[in-house]
Amino acid sequence: RSLTKEEIGKLLKEVEGTVYYAPIWLASRFGLRRSEAVGLRWSSVDFDKKTMIIKETVMQGYTEKVLESTKNKSSRRTLVLTDEDIIKFRKISAWQKEQIFKNGKRSKVCEFVCSDENGVRLTAERVSRATTKFMKNIGVEGATFHSLRHSVASILLESDMEMMDVSRMLGHSTITTTIDIYGHWSESKKQKTANIMSNIVNG
Repeated sequence: RSLTKEEIGKLLKEVEGTVYYAPIWLASRFGLRRSEAVGLRWSSVDFDKKTMIIKETVMQGYTEKVLESTKNKSSRRTLVLTDEDIIKFRKISAWQKEQIFKNGKRSKVCEFVCSDENGVRLTAERVSRATTKFMKNIGVEGATFHSLRHSVASILLESDMEMMDVSRMLGHSTITTTIDIYGHWSESKKQKTANIMSNIVNG
């Protein structure tokens, strides 16, 4: 189940001012996997070059640990940030520092983008449970955190972004993976192309 642009907007408004804003925004904006979002360090966000490197992921087991590698080679990727993204990251950082100060952890250095009020990294499971709850709050049923990743792909393909570019952004191992999941968009685009040329040539 993918979310519409309107539903994503409602969800972000619902989680604003909570520790879950960062991971949900990262998934809604960049299509990050849950393990990539909670494993993202501030050191991977370059405010000057306006880039973000996805190079680490969280492995789940009895306990979670951050691995210095992604799901596959293609998952390690550099994403370009807009001025609006930079502003958003700065706001998230400022909010984190404010919360840590309020909780008396003044010497705590917040290493991860997705952290709680004490500067401790959020776990993937905690983020998943909270996201499902927030979605239900806004009337979105049958959706999960991973649905946000699908939503990004669907919205981009609907906006005529090339399948290869979407594949690279999502960090799929091959474009075949992207086609297998979102191949129906290719068929829709074929019909759109056919209609354009038919209207031009056939009148």
